[in-house]
Amino acid sequence: TLSEDLELYEPVDIYGETKLDLGGYTVVSKHSEEYLFAIHNGATLNVTGKKGTIDASNNIVAIKLTVKGDDPAQPAKLNITGKSKSYPVYVKGNWYAISGNGSRANTDVYLKYVNISAISGTAIYQPQPESQMVIYNVVGTAPNSVVEIRSGNANIYGFDNKLEATADSFSAEKNG
Repeated sequence: TLSEDLELYEPVDIYGETKLDLGGYTVVSKHSEEYLFAIHNGATLNVTGKKGTIDASNNIVAIKLTVKGDDPAQPAKLNITGKSKSYPVYVKGNWYAISGNGSRANTDVYLKYVNISAISGTAIYQPQPESQMVIYNVVGTAPNSVVEIRSGNANIYGFDNKLEATADSFSAEKNG
């Protein structure tokens, strides 16, 4: 559990099971590497909190699922759970808040009471096969799209989801 804001000056690679209780504080990236957190296959990152924030505005992606060279036999898992609709966890990235990779597989993502945003791209990007995502009462904003699913499955539950793309115009491209 954080007891104060935390500044990270290098990326954090997640192996095994890791719990991060934001405790109402902010984890902020102070570097410009590709990602703030990377969850390797076989690892789990559990983020909880009451209005805590992960701010990776300097990075392409706040939380990356899988890394080149990982063995996809075991899933990379991400669980982010805010306390309630009034006390969510905030996640912000530059191009992506959460992203997988289409050439790697086997991820599980569970988001409940999360406010998620991307400054320049897509808040949640899931191109990877054999992957599952559950979105429950999530508020999201991004210019291109909030949720882009190219492979795997996604389920959206709850009455308080608000997913808003803010671009002036939209287009679609064939997956592949």
